[in-house]
Amino acid sequence: MADVDEFLASVLPVTTVSRREAGEWNVVHRHIDPLPGSASARAQLDRMIDERT
Repeated sequence: MADVDEFLASVLPVTTVSRREAGEWNVVHRHIDPLPGSASARAQLDRMIDERT
C-alpha cells in the first residue's frame, strides 16, 4: 500500500445529477464508476455474474 503522503492521479467517469430547488441548484445524486478493466470493476462484474447463476 502506498504511503498516505503519496497521491496518484486518476481519471474516473463521474455522473452528477442536480435539481433546482427554491432557486438554488442542489446535488441529488453522484456516482463514480471504476475504471474499465480495473480489479474493482472486474470483481463487481464477476459478483453480478455469480448472482445471476
